[in-house]
Amino acid sequence: MAVCAGLLIGDIGAKHGMSAQTREYVDAFWKMVDEILNAVLFLLIGLEVFAVAFDASYLLAGVMAIALALVARLAAVAVPVLTLKPFREFSKGVVPIMTWGGLKGGISVALALSLPESEWKPLILSATYIVVVFSIIVQGLTVAPPGQARWAHTGVDVVTDYLVYDVFTETPFGGNQLAVFPDARALPEDRLQAITREFNFSEVTFVYPPENPAHTAKLRIFTPTVEVPFAGHPTIGHGRRAGGVGLWPGDDPRTWRRADCLSCHARECTVTTKRRWRYWPPGDRLVARALAVRRFYLTQTHVPVMASLGLAFTLTELDCRDTLAALAPDRGAFLEGAAAHPAGLDFAQFAYVREGDIVQARMFAPLDNIPEDPATGSACATLGALLAEIEAQDVTLRIHQATQWVARRLLV
Repeated sequence: MAVCAGLLIGDIGAKHGMSAQTREYVDAFWKMVDEILNAVLFLLIGLEVFAVAFDASYLLAGVMAIALALVARLAAVAVPVLTLKPFREFSKGVVPIMTWGGLKGGISVALALSLPESEWKPLILSATYIVVVFSIIVQGLTVAPPGQARWAHTGVDVVTDYLVYDVFTETPFGGNQLAVFPDARALPEDRLQAITREFNFSEVTFVYPPENPAHTAKLRIFTPTVEVPFAGHPTIGHGRRAGGVGLWPGDDPRTWRRADCLSCHARECTVTTKRRWRYWPPGDRLVARALAVRRFYLTQTHVPVMASLGLAFTLTELDCRDTLAALAPDRGAFLEGAAAHPAGLDFAQFAYVREGDIVQARMFAPLDNIPEDPATGSACATLGALLAEIEAQDVTLRIHQATQWVARRLLV
């Protein structure tokens, strides 16, 4: 019963009944509880050592147990990977890293301690302690440390630093996550897409020395499925980071530019673009189906329009916040839209409600492995360009975008 409740709350409830910020707080709470309980468990295990009668003859049994544990782990990993390999792609080296990274700890010792008293219990308990110590000290210390990525390529390990940032937020663990590889020169070209999929963020950026001497760096942006020419939160997020620390030796740490479109200083980032503004209507019937909303909930300010300042989104204004909260994307309609409009980013939908200069928005791109994006800078910029053209004047908007609309609808 407890397992079913955990799956329901941790999986379905987290996806549909919590905002992104709530999920982060809940995850942080349970991680803290896990760390505390683990600390208590290992303290008790340490005290139990004094009650265990170790014998030198048990050492051989412990060494044999280590080998047996590694072989069992290899079989448990290799069999499903080889079975599923014809149906999906696995990162190179997944079997050895998952085999060696399968650490043993508290549960193993707890199970050994729970055995009924018998003549074999000291032997089993001693062998278990030896396996756990080997796992923690040898295996644990030979896995790549946090903040480094390691990928096998032509038989040689490639290790490079990466950073993770939260963009478009004032709260830790909020906004939109971004992985940044400040120096991607050592990474093999054919592994960039696989690396991005492994992070499972909406975008990952890879930085290289500039091809044009007038620029500071060359920035490449990948989504989980494709490389894109432009994206908002990776450009702003990486520019903000680079503006504070500099990218290459000798760089001015105050200003960073990407193709003359981004200027970053210590406290702010500004983006301008020379890309040609373009848009076209994909049809309100198809858009309404994709968003699972009735057509009369679409406003008359403008018809649903697919627009681009480098990355195409379908922009649709809705009548009220309740309609925005009730959106439930239809993947079948997205597939139909992507086939009919291949110039778009997999028929990505940016739906919004405007109240003066305040905009509430949601963005869906399920075909690009982004069920809902917590912050989409390129779509927000494109919306500003569209409204400025409709109103024939400059516009200033404050845009709020997050998944709290799902939680709000469920709670009501």
